[in-house]
Amino acid sequence: MANWDFWDWCLAGLAVFGVAMGLIIFLLYALPQAPLVIPEVQASIRVAELDDFPENTARLERWGHRLVLVIRAASGEVTAVEGRSPADGCVLQWDERLARVQSPCSYQLYNPYGFVVAGLDNRALRRYPVLIRDGVINIGSGT
Repeated sequence: MANWDFWDWCLAGLAVFGVAMGLIIFLLYALPQAPLVIPEVQASIRVAELDDFPENTARLERWGHRLVLVIRAASGEVTAVEGRSPADGCVLQWDERLARVQSPCSYQLYNPYGFVVAGLDNRALRRYPVLIRDGVINIGSGT
């Protein structure tokens, strides 16, 4: 090492740099990555025009074998939750007076976001992403 000149040191530095870059590239491709989710290109269904969906109402939408309850609260916020109760399998209904989702079979109550408000079962409803673009309400496949 005492007899190394400038070009030997440059070559050694280039070799170390190349190994480091190769290791970084390998790790970037070898490690699992989170999937890229772009709401605009995910599978979705069109629910309604925003102007045709009055506030403090809800409607059931069928998506394959799934039922989705789409809710437009009195504040104008739109949410979408599973349309069947996980406790008893009954089709859920929107109670305009209470501003709650209810199961007519077990009297389970949920808020518009799908969280349990009252009842014996504590399982929340599955939520679906809502995308409003150009005045049209769309719901995505959910999480």
